Amino acid sequence: MSVTTQDTPRVLVVDDEEGLRSLLEYRLEQQDFEVETATDGKAALDILTARGEVFDALILDLSMPKMDGFELLRRMETLDLDPVVFVLSARDSEDEQLRAYELGVTDYIQKPFSPAVLATKLKYSLER
Repeated sequence: MSVTTQDTPRVLVVDDEEGLRSLLEYRLEQQDFEVETATDGKAALDILTARGEVFDALILDLSMPKMDGFELLRRMETLDLDPVVFVLSARDSEDEQLRAYELGVTDYIQKPFSPAVLATKLKYSLER
């Protein structure tokens, strides 16, 4: 796991739904996370590579324009990054869940979900 030198865990939320990004940003910041957001996989990849930012965790949607979550996960494999990755998806296909786990996700959470449970799972995963 990639760990920053600061005490506050850094999370990148990647989702094309503005309302969900805002909700997660608000709720996670209440739980002492530092949060940045991206509208799709391409924007997230730009943040991760061009700016060289280090994140302890990513919360990632699968269905997004420009670059979906699966493509972002594939591209992250070639980078020297090892964040905890949680997938949030309305998709309930077992094949897609298995594919996500094969690409290294820590947890696959189906929408709708509880932001409080997500924050707790995220904290627990980062502590491990």
